[in-house]
Formats: sequence, structure tokens, C-alpha cells
Amino acid sequence: MVERKNFLSHLLIIGIITINLGITSGISLHSLKFLAWSEFEDISDQFHLEPNLQLRSWVGDLDNDTDSDVLIGTNQGKLQFFRNIGSSGNDLWNIDSDFSLPIPSKQVSRVVPTAGDLDGDNDIDIIIGCDDGHLYVSLNEGTSQIPAWTEFSILRNSNNEIFNFTGHANPTLIDYDNDTENLLDLIVGSDVDATTGRYQIYTYMNVGNLTHYSFGVVTYPWAGRKLPYGPKNITKDLLEINPSEDITGSMRVNFALISIDLRPDMILIFDSGYFSYFYSTGLTADPTFLSLDKEEASFVFNFPPAEEESFIDFQWYGSTDTNNITSTMPVSGGNPKILLFRNSGEVLFFPQSSNFSTENTSKISPSWLIGMEIFTFGLISLLLKKRKKRFI
Repeated sequence: MVERKNFLSHLLIIGIITINLGITSGISLHSLKFLAWSEFEDISDQFHLEPNLQLRSWVGDLDNDTDSDVLIGTNQGKLQFFRNIGSSGNDLWNIDSDFSLPIPSKQVSRVVPTAGDLDGDNDIDIIIGCDDGHLYVSLNEGTSQIPAWTEFSILRNSNNEIFNFTGHANPTLIDYDNDTENLLDLIVGSDVDATTGRYQIYTYMNVGNLTHYSFGVVTYPWAGRKLPYGPKNITKDLLEINPSEDITGSMRVNFALISIDLRPDMILIFDSGYFSYFYSTGLTADPTFLSLDKEEASFVFNFPPAEEESFIDFQWYGSTDTNNITSTMPVSGGNPKILLFRNSGEVLFFPQSSNFSTENTSKISPSWLIGMEIFTFGLISLLLKKRKKRFI
């Protein structure tokens, strides 16, 4: 009898502890502080884009004049450079056809660019993903103002193996692991993986140095050795990204400033126009991504209705904090901003307002529910035992 009573008492204690853990984790994981955004502005007349270009963009300081330029890749196998000719805090873009750019191979059509300093010479280099499933790299051996690009060459990993993805390859450069040298790592999205039947996010850490990039295959320790694990799939334990009627084509991984912290948040954008937000938590060197309700987020960001259309693309830019996005994203008026490109050729600009929007999205965590069940069971059992004792 004593043992049973102690057991029930222990159940109560375990339940209380689990409830507290659940409440704590719910608050720490789901209470967010968002940037507040002003009403959007249509700036299509600055770009004069043709419709149906299936474009993908990169925003950063390509010409090293401390404002944010735009690099666009199209399904015509072209790269286009839009120079920011505005003043500080007053962006104004204009196509610069005279600015030298590397030329993609004629064997590829749709081009997805990303950029960053890969060789430590203080100018921007370019990686493109193409519809042949490969990545290509071009290094700037000149200066930011007078570039001299190497011919696009196929990108290989640290084992000298050619990167080869299912369908279209969509690269993104970011200091993902927040290392001390701020080396840019490589994140790649593509079509549905032929082996798993799902979309996957492939992450390659830069295991090189400031003057020589090397995108390594992630390893894991086992019996004192490092065994190859392959690309780190950051969708593990996050979600299973299965193809559906809405989720088709290839997947692009963009990073953003959705919540106010030191970690990069994430947006997954599919060719079909479907996209999802994920905010990061955990360690800055290895963030964990949690889903953010899209309706709530769109309301906070003031995105116009019916924004999901094929080949939509948007970029957060304007931050120099190397702990946030990448060191290649310069100050442009001091505040983060959003550029949204539509397949119709429309371009929308979202400036950040001076205020912050606090959204409490706390949810009942599984540990809270488990704790309540344990606590309730223990309490009811003790009450029934006391009641039974009264009537004996």
C-alpha cells in the first residue's frame, strides 16, 4: 500500500515538472517579435521586366558602393544586373547592361543566382544553379567596379565530386553555421528527390578558408572516426515536404529577418508559387526551424492578397549583421526591406516601419499535454483511493 501511494505521489510530481517544462518550452519556442512593415509600393517601372521570365533573384552589394543591387537569373539563360543608383535609405534600381557579368553556358536555360565573397578578395563571386541539376561558379578576379570574371565552371564538393541534383538546382550562400571566419556555406533546394520521393534541403558547410572555398560533405563521429553522412538535411524533424497539387516544381531556400533574434529565418519557395515561412530557434551555429502560420505572417508583413503565383520570388535585404543573414547584405538606409518579384513582371517594395510587432503565437506543447495527463491520472487515483478508504 505504501509503495502504491509513493508511486502515485511520484506521478503527481512528474506531472507538475512536465507541465512546467511544457509551459517553458511553449513560451521560448512560440513567442515571437516581428519586424513591422509599411504598406508596399509598386516599383515595376524601375525594372521593366518581361512577363514569364521564371526569374530568381539575389540582392546584395555587387559593385561595393554600400547599397543593395539586384542580380536576376531568367529562363532565357541570362543574368541581369540592376544597379542601385539611389541615395542612402532611398533605393532606386536601374538595369546596367554595360556592367560585365559572366555568361552562363548555352546548354542551360533557367538560371538561379546566388553570390558572395568566396576567395577573400573583398569582391563578390557568383554561383548559379541550372536546369541540368548542376551548379556553376565564376570568380571575380578584377575589382567590384571593374570586374573580370572567370568562365563559369562546374562546382565540385570537397571530395572533388560534381554536385548533381534532381531536376533544377537552386543554390543559396549564407554563413549558416556562424563560424568565426564568417565563411559562406551552401544551401541547395531542387526537385523531388528520386530516392525519398520528397523535397529535401541540402546543406554543405564551407570547410575551406578565407581564400579558398570548399563545400564539404557533413560527417558524424563514430568510434573516434568521422564517417560521411552526406548533405545535412535541415528538414529532418521539421517537416516532410511532400509534393502535392500545390507543391510542384523545384524548391528555392531563402533566408530572412522574420523574427528579431540572431538567427536566420527561412522561406521555402516552390516553382508552383507555394511558399512557407519558418523561424529559427536553438543555437546560432545549428538553428532549428519551426513553422510559422502563413496567414498571420502575411498579415504582419502587409503582403497583398493572392500572392501565391508561379515563380514568385522575394528577398529580405539591408542588414550587415553577420549573425543574421550574411555579411554580403549591406546597410541600405539602416532597416531591413523586402523585394517581391512576380512572374507577371510586377515588382513590389516593402519598407520596414520604425515599429515592432509582437505576435504571441504560443501553442500547447506536447510535453504540457503529457504532463497534464500524468498529473490528472495521479490525482484521480489518490482521490479514489482516499474515497475507497472512507467507505471501508
